[in-house]
Amino acid sequence: MTCFVSEQWNKMHHNGLTLLFVGITGAGKSETGNTILGRRAFNAHDENTTFEDIGIECCKYKGISLKLVDGPGFPDCATGDLFQRFISKIGATLGHGVDVFIFVWKYGSGFSMENREILTLLKKNFGSDFLRNFCVFLTTYGDYYELEHKEKKSFSEYCSNLVGPQKELIEECRGAVLFDNRTGDVNVKERQMKSLLYLIGKKISHRRSPAFKIPSEFKIVSI
Repeated sequence: MTCFVSEQWNKMHHNGLTLLFVGITGAGKSETGNTILGRRAFNAHDENTTFEDIGIECCKYKGISLKLVDGPGFPDCATGDLFQRFISKIGATLGHGVDVFIFVWKYGSGFSMENREILTLLKKNFGSDFLRNFCVFLTTYGDYYELEHKEKKSFSEYCSNLVGPQKELIEECRGAVLFDNRTGDVNVKERQMKSLLYLIGKKISHRRSPAFKIPSEFKIVSI
């Protein structure tokens, strides 16, 4: 494992990473971005935000250049026109592509139909292996999780005991990471960043292609 981590760390250090947050409104995408940045830069989107509105901020973590892309939530992801506009905007803005899509889910909120529809849209439009190759599952509200499970069950054990679509998704994404965006504990912040980068490193090492590029002539396939 040490060899693997060192190899992937060197690649990420050399190339940098572009991370795109996706998920439903209120999942914690903007707050997660702010936690990684170490400053407040992203603002949570509301119902008046358009799908063309995206925020891009950059930072470095232990020498790794990170470009974070925050967009609006998917209040009605089954509406193909909204998804079309959002993805087209991403493709036009990030011509070099996206290294990893961070699917953000709020702990304790239930795995709703909206969540499942987002993932179905991604797979239907970008391929059945898209989640396996390009998506990391990130759970927010880690402070709530700790209150319920502290000293009882680790997050990996919690994930192993899940059933249904959420468990299938985590397995397809090759694991999940827990984030507490409210903590002031530097050790917690360090641990969750290392866990996230470890999953990203595994993701990159297991696929053949580099960053995911949106086709210039992308046309939505609705669910």
